[in-house]
Amino acid sequence: LVPLRHAAWGANQHNAFICGYGFGTAFTQPCMYHAMDNLGIAQYLSRLGLLLGDTDALDAGKRAWLDDAAWQPLRRYVEDCLVVRDPFELFVAQNLVLDGLLYPLVYERIVDAHLSSRGGSAVAMLCQFMNDWFDETRKWVDAVLKVAAAESAPNREVLAAWTRDWSGRAASALLPVVELALGPEADAAVAEYVAALSARIDPETDTGLDYYPLPKPGERFPISDPTLAPRMSPRPEDDADFLKAIFEGIAGIEALAYQRLESLGGP
Repeated sequence: LVPLRHAAWGANQHNAFICGYGFGTAFTQPCMYHAMDNLGIAQYLSRLGLLLGDTDALDAGKRAWLDDAAWQPLRRYVEDCLVVRDPFELFVAQNLVLDGLLYPLVYERIVDAHLSSRGGSAVAMLCQFMNDWFDETRKWVDAVLKVAAAESAPNREVLAAWTRDWSGRAASALLPVVELALGPEADAAVAEYVAALSARIDPETDTGLDYYPLPKPGERFPISDPTLAPRMSPRPEDDADFLKAIFEGIAGIEALAYQRLESLGGP
């Protein structure tokens, strides 16, 4: 587990880049929160190593990250992401694909299922935060991807290509790490979670909800109505669908604003 603190630090750097070079506060601001969450996870894994093996555990984890053959594909994936210049491609590579495979494989399959049954329940308890964090944040990640994909056919094509390419790389990068714990069962485990990741994103459909999100009644543009009420119902049971519907509503307001500007003679 300890070498994964270096992967979490990489995720911190990747999300900081997205925040710095992406477009739109609704997209970039959560990435900064995501960056700091990943820094916290790196620190959490460091403290776990110190608790169970003192500084020797951190030194061994660093040596494994730098030199152990099993960790080099994952290290290369993380370092290759450091030079990806498109913020949205980096979002796909890190937040959708790598996190979408690493967290369930490591913290659900290996820690919760494998280690717990072999006397490692204390480690599973100490890693519970990672499971809770991933369950919460993937809702936001999925909603962002679904809204971006629903905007246009070219968007869907690019996102599908990025997801396909990075999924293959991430699966290959994680396989040797998973083999350290699961041995010959690793291939089936990785394939299972790759299939689960693919099923998470369905860009061909929208929610069908006609939201007009407002913090309070009243709107000035593109609709001039001081009494206009927010439209935020019905609420889907799935939090990810609810967030997706909000993003769809924001995108609809932006489209209406451009139409209004054009009708007024704007370029």
